[in-house]
Amino acid sequence: MLKRALLAAVVATALFQSPAHAGLKDIYPLGVAWHSDGTITFWGSLGSVRNSSNPVEELGCNTVHQPGGFTLGYCYAVHHSGQGTFEVSCTTYDPNMVAAFRSVGTDTFVHLTVDREGRCSNILIQNQSLLPPKAP
Repeated sequence: MLKRALLAAVVATALFQSPAHAGLKDIYPLGVAWHSDGTITFWGSLGSVRNSSNPVEELGCNTVHQPGGFTLGYCYAVHHSGQGTFEVSCTTYDPNMVAAFRSVGTDTFVHLTVDREGRCSNILIQNQSLLPPKAP
């Protein structure tokens, strides 16, 4: 009797169980915001921007070692909206920010604030499983 009840429970669970999902997934398209203090914020995940149907948008971060031992960090976004296409970028020589730029991978989420002089002032870099990979 116990075996029959156990078998019935297993069969019922198998029949009425919802399909399994392989983890949280999210999309983070390119966003840009202009603030009243003259700063600009831009954000998005590289995979989401690459997978966008908008053929103009770009998002990226790079580091360049310069003569004299200086390393420059540079991040940029090319955004297209109803008001046109424009580029937002910032640079930094700050070693901590340069290290953060070096951690940017192919599918990383980037959130940056650009001060009035074009310098990167705040940065958030996230490498998480919920971020979409780039499609071909």
